[in-house]
Amino acid sequence: MKFKKLKLLLAVTMVFSSLNILAVHASENSSDRGQYQIQKQTEGKELSWDVEPGSEILTKVSIGTNEINYSYNNKNNRIAKKTDNNQFTYTYDDNSNNLVSETREALQINYLYDDFETITGFILNQETYYYIKDSNFSVISILDENGKEVAKYEYDSNGIVSSILGQGPDGSWVDRSKERDFIGTINLIRLYSLYYDEETQWYYNGLRYYDSVKNEYIKGANKLPSLPLDEVLMKNNGIIAPMTNYQLIMQIQQCQTDSLNSNTFGKAFNTHSTNWYSNLSTLELLARLLYAENTLNPIDQYSVAWVIINRKNANQTKFGGSTYHGVATKSGQFQPITGSDADKTKHARIPSTSSNQWQTAIWSACTMTYTTSTMDYDNLIPKGHGISNHLYFVGLNYYMLSYVGYNKTPVGSGIRIDMGSGVGIVDMKNVVIVYDTTSSYQNPPQKSAIESQSQLDDSSKRNRHNIFFNI
Repeated sequence: MKFKKLKLLLAVTMVFSSLNILAVHASENSSDRGQYQIQKQTEGKELSWDVEPGSEILTKVSIGTNEINYSYNNKNNRIAKKTDNNQFTYTYDDNSNNLVSETREALQINYLYDDFETITGFILNQETYYYIKDSNFSVISILDENGKEVAKYEYDSNGIVSSILGQGPDGSWVDRSKERDFIGTINLIRLYSLYYDEETQWYYNGLRYYDSVKNEYIKGANKLPSLPLDEVLMKNNGIIAPMTNYQLIMQIQQCQTDSLNSNTFGKAFNTHSTNWYSNLSTLELLARLLYAENTLNPIDQYSVAWVIINRKNANQTKFGGSTYHGVATKSGQFQPITGSDADKTKHARIPSTSSNQWQTAIWSACTMTYTTSTMDYDNLIPKGHGISNHLYFVGLNYYMLSYVGYNKTPVGSGIRIDMGSGVGIVDMKNVVIVYDTTSSYQNPPQKSAIESQSQLDDSSKRNRHNIFFNI
């Protein structure tokens, strides 16, 4: 079986020209669930969405004269699907958000999971069935409780099942995809262990709809207060590239969702004290640190994450050792965490938990705590243009202070920085001020050259940036 290779591309701003969609029509306050509704047409389908801060909920798909309506619980898990001919209902585990069961027509299906919360099979009519999967977690066959293979799947290059095979009367394998009561047809857990919606030919992961033909998630609007995973575009890049483990993506997405829905994650510490952060988990510590280091500019914040990753990988005492907790809490390194007064730690102590920057910080923090793979980091945490092995950064406006930033001698040969006691004034190397993932200002010949850049020529513009460097 051969699939398109996928690579995760993260975009700081959503670009929809590649999706071939028509104009979005929005009417404010027309939804009980959210702030407004939108309708969109794409490739013969008319989509209706409810939109609220941080999410967009697909409520209806119209294909010609046929309508598919969706309902959701308070965690945005789909609990019902109604078509012209059928009604589906779904239940989920309250803790894991895993799909527990579904009913459709006269069928009651209960799903099975292993200790790692990976879906492994299902129970139907008191008979147990088990999935056999390939390396992409796609279901390729089904075994009965005696270990006998009873169904096999063949996928086309777009990830759609092209044949559902079962044994005929003579024991040979034949296509039985048109038999509605065949176990292979009844089972809808297929590509990447996702739930297949036959009506749209999309896959549902418990939170989002995935179009395997275009290798992208189905989206509502391009101007939304969206979650970082809303900015993950599954694109076929036309080359053989490693694919991030889809199960990992789901774990990170769930980590982010659980954190955003938690009543305690990100709670305000209104009073500064020494070691105010001591009871925080590594996940929350990282989220608060990343958020506080840039509350305005997402790609700059992602670049801060890369500095933290680089410091952990360097495993040096001066950076806090080989753990993220040690790096984040190393004395004197990150003022939002270990700063000596309330003003320095304010943004980390009291994050704006409804902001997009808090959401992106949680996404990066979840990624950093759920995997140690540099390949996964490359796929899931964008790098600002020019960011590589950087180990240092400071706020750009702070650097521009007369007692912090200096010129090298002779003037025009580079810039320097006062690193404080024990280090003093040192040359800065590989200097980068990130604009986005495709552009940056690098290695200014002198300090005044920074202010000559149109994107950095006043204090309010510079306030959106850190300056990244090595020494």
